[in-house]
Amino acid sequence: MYILLILLISFPLNHGECNYTTEWFNENHPWETHSNGHDIERYSIIRAKYPLTFDITQWTGSFEIRKADDHRRVDPEILIENYTKIHDGFICHAINGKLCADFEIRFCLEYKPCSVSTYPLDESPLASGTEVRPHSLPWHVSIQYKEQHLCSGTLIDDQHVLTAASCFQSNLIHIPYSVALDAHYLSNSTYRIPIDRFIFHSDFNQATLINDIAVIKLSQHIQSFSDRIRPACLARSIRQPDVSSLLIVAGWRTVKNNTWSVSNTNELRQARLTAMDECSEVYPKRYDFEKQICAGTQGSKRDLCLGDMGSGLFEKRKHDVDRWILTGIVSYGCEFASNGYPGVYVRISHYYDWIQHTIKKLNERKKTK
Repeated sequence: MYILLILLISFPLNHGECNYTTEWFNENHPWETHSNGHDIERYSIIRAKYPLTFDITQWTGSFEIRKADDHRRVDPEILIENYTKIHDGFICHAINGKLCADFEIRFCLEYKPCSVSTYPLDESPLASGTEVRPHSLPWHVSIQYKEQHLCSGTLIDDQHVLTAASCFQSNLIHIPYSVALDAHYLSNSTYRIPIDRFIFHSDFNQATLINDIAVIKLSQHIQSFSDRIRPACLARSIRQPDVSSLLIVAGWRTVKNNTWSVSNTNELRQARLTAMDECSEVYPKRYDFEKQICAGTQGSKRDLCLGDMGSGLFEKRKHDVDRWILTGIVSYGCEFASNGYPGVYVRISHYYDWIQHTIKKLNERKKTK
């Protein structure tokens, strides 16, 4: 037992099952006044300080510690009796007035392949308004009525799609509806799965488009994911996307040069957007900061209309790999684009719990039949 703990403290313990870890954290130091010579690194404190690191994947309960790579090491001697594992981290106790050795910790996370694209997106500003690199958004789907494109959605697991409630009329029968996957070109969209049912948010307001969100259940599971069909991760952090964050929206629409005429395209097209704060002013009676995200393009506003109704707004997050996190859903704004207004997107993080509850409800309904 002592040998194992000594290894833990001296250098990282290699876990065979831990191939997805956080960065190293060192949020407390034994020389700080409040520490009283101790050093404690806790998951709960670190998670609160760095919410985006743990936004997508969950801690497995395993962690690794090592001596801090810091020029202010205070005690080169490692005394095993000074170190204690706690329920969400590790603590070193100062004994006999001697400071602990400063150490750092990292956490083993549960790896999820969602929101990682095999084919990288073109992130250059010049790519805005152009065709998406084929299959670089493998979670983007076409929601179709009688095999004709109606609006877009985002695949979030092997049987559910997230979209806008405004894509549908509440009294429509869902039988003629299907979802086309791997559909970069609409003319080649042959992999369709019928829609089993869908649920709107119960407080969806058709006039203001507040709570403009719906979950679709497919009639069958997707048997396996591939480079061209893959789910997206949902944003959980309630933070507003930073103005420096890279946001992408895509859809089968285009705006003709020097006009505000919107038409459908055969190929999936993208727009690069920036988080804004003007929506509370330009939509004073409709915009809700807690439930929606305001985004547009600096300089030219035309790209707002490139996202279909129900399209996902994706924010690039850097972890061990680049992930495009589903942050919003296209709701409204295109009808005002001639005035240069930004677009309004459903804020996914606000509805995270509702989404999980709705998926459970859809699946339970099937079991009770």
